[in-house]
Amino acid sequence: MPFTTELRNDGNLVQTSFDVAQINNLKGTLRVLWWPPKNPTNDSEDAELASILVFTCGNPGIPEWYIDLLSRIRDANPTVAIAACGHIGHAHDLPRPPQHSLTLESQVEAHSAVLQALSEQFPSARFVSLSHSIGGYISMRVARRFPDKITHLIALQPTISNLGQTPNGRVMKHFFVEPVRSVLAFLGAFLVQAFPFLLSILFSSWPKSSIKHLKDFVASSATSLAAMTMASDEMVFVAELDTTLLVELRQKLHIVYSETGDLWVGTNSDEVIRVMGKPDHVTFAPIPHAFCLNHNAETAEACMPWIKQAFKAHEKL
Repeated sequence: MPFTTELRNDGNLVQTSFDVAQINNLKGTLRVLWWPPKNPTNDSEDAELASILVFTCGNPGIPEWYIDLLSRIRDANPTVAIAACGHIGHAHDLPRPPQHSLTLESQVEAHSAVLQALSEQFPSARFVSLSHSIGGYISMRVARRFPDKITHLIALQPTISNLGQTPNGRVMKHFFVEPVRSVLAFLGAFLVQAFPFLLSILFSSWPKSSIKHLKDFVASSATSLAAMTMASDEMVFVAELDTTLLVELRQKLHIVYSETGDLWVGTNSDEVIRVMGKPDHVTFAPIPHAFCLNHNAETAEACMPWIKQAFKAHEKL
């Protein structure tokens, strides 16, 4: 069983991990948070699930940051299961993977493996993909591999083209190359361990739980190095918009962009909207790129109509 803990249908949140099990020469594990249906349509724990929402994190891949958002979605859709997936190497308490498993393409392979495993365990289920930032890039490529399983995609501020040319990308890409990223990872771990109160001062407006997860992440130089290694790939490979893929998915894809400007998206949204040719599949909401810290209610409100529409469609299948 690739999941280290059984994915039960008994209503309780499960923190588990997924072992990629040498898929395509990959090795490593990623964090998965699993919420069974809050109110199952069938009282039996062995009942077949009809709908599963799979959430793909941004970078860093810390699914705990999104618990508030996903809890709101679950409360509004109590018969649906949710699987929130991090990335290989981004969990401080999981085994450290080899360097070649930290690439962006490796994350695509890993998330595809998670979807395959969920499909095998719940063969009757249909999937709704919800993603954030680079998670949109990953989830679109996973959806291409599972066209009959993933019926809807909802991408929150997706970074799917010319990432290195965005306002933030032009600055930050210089910090993601070696040896700079290794030095930054070491310094970050040293400072957080030497001054454990530092992050609470720097990010005083953040929820305490988010600061704790950030502290755990930064205190392990291996996890922050893994995130920067993946980010370095993003700057290179998230380049020209894959118009073929976008057109292929446009009937099932919905996008939420920030109406206040997003320095990780920049003007790339203009081309995405033009190529999609589905203006009713795009909305702009008053949320920052890092919405998961303090803007979960607004984000849930922006994407909830599409989520409910997707699950309603599953009822008719």
